[in-house]
Order: sequence, then structure tokens, then C-alpha cells
Amino acid sequence: MQSRVAVAFLVPKQTKLVDAAGRITWVNPNIYPYMWKVVEASARGTEDCQGAFEDACILDIFALYLENVHNLPKEFRHQSMPKGALAIATAAVERVWKMWSMGTYVKPKRAAHSQFAEGLWNDHTALVMESLNKASCRKWKC
Repeated sequence: MQSRVAVAFLVPKQTKLVDAAGRITWVNPNIYPYMWKVVEASARGTEDCQGAFEDACILDIFALYLENVHNLPKEFRHQSMPKGALAIATAAVERVWKMWSMGTYVKPKRAAHSQFAEGLWNDHTALVMESLNKASCRKWKC
């Protein structure tokens, strides 16, 4: 039970809003705590967050990518910030948290949902990319 509460906090769900015309809009939570190194409740009732994309799970997956890229010949390496790799690592961590949201592994009912496929995770990855595209070179510690 405790793990369910932890996952519900770490990966909050979107809120469904229906307007007067019956149109549905999905609203993202203010923050996704799993993306941060530290999230603490503040006195004003909000969360104070530090270390965007510095959660240990995200960093482990991202480090695996960087280690593999480092082994490539120099002509195949890019000098730009690896935003896409970090976005995919972040989406992969979200997927894992959701699959373990009941405290044990919950196998998706449909086989297609077991895959880390573009059709299932493109929107999530795009939201992460939106945040990463706002990051300056200084934030990337270039």
C-alpha cells in the first residue's frame, strides 16, 4: 500500500476537464516529482524542487546511453546536447513507475501496451522535450 502512495506522488495523473461544449482537455499536474532530485513541501503549500532530471533512476539510464555513445568512433558522435536521449530516459522511468504502481509489476492487459512504442509514449516524451528545449547551455553545464 505504501508503494502505491509513493508512486501516486511521484507520477501524478493528468486531470480531465470537460468544458460546457463537452470538449475534453487533459491538464498536466504542476510538477512530476519523479523528474527531480529533491521535492519538498513548502510552507506555502506548494513543492520546492531542485535538480531537474537529476533523479537517480533517470541518471542511471542516461549514463548508460552516454557510456555507449562514448564507445562510438568520433565521426559518429554529435556535439550537441543529448536532449532526445534524456527525454527518452525520463519517459522510460515514468513507464517503469507506472508499471510498478501497485507495488509489484502489473502486466498491461494488451500486449501492445507492454512495448515502449512511439504511439504510446510520444506525447510523454514530447512534454519532456518541451522542458529540455527551454534549458540553457548553462543549465546543461556545457
